[in-house]
Amino acid sequence: EAPKEKPGPVAEAPTPTREGSGEGSGAGVKGGVAGGVKGGVAGGVVGGVVGAPPHVAAKFLPPQMGAQLKLSGAEPDFPSNLRRPGASFVVMAKICVSTGGAVDSVAVQKHADPTLDNNVVTAVKGWHFRPATANGAPVPFCYFGRFEFKSD
Repeated sequence: EAPKEKPGPVAEAPTPTREGSGEGSGAGVKGGVAGGVKGGVAGGVVGGVVGAPPHVAAKFLPPQMGAQLKLSGAEPDFPSNLRRPGASFVVMAKICVSTGGAVDSVAVQKHADPTLDNNVVTAVKGWHFRPATANGAPVPFCYFGRFEFKSD
């Protein structure tokens, strides 16, 4: 015969208060706010920051669309010690941009030479973009950038 599951401990519910008793906010829990959590702020979210804008997930753009939003920034350097006849390197990086157009993060997805990888990350972190918009409001976005290095 299979063992039967035993019920776990039962959590105690907060102590309700009566409206007009001089305790609590009348929200049903001493010191509470209707629909709130202990230590929370009315209208807030668990783990949120007071006064912060609501979290908006980054939109993923096709590579050419993300690249078209670039306003400024130097291209990554191709070091002379890697320039050998017929040498070819490709670095792929996930580039994420804030609502203000600054680069939030650069993560190399396809590595080449460590020096080239570092040059891509360093250069891209200095780029600035025109913000992407959704429903007329700026939104963060990410795209995959492809960096090709070829010797002549």
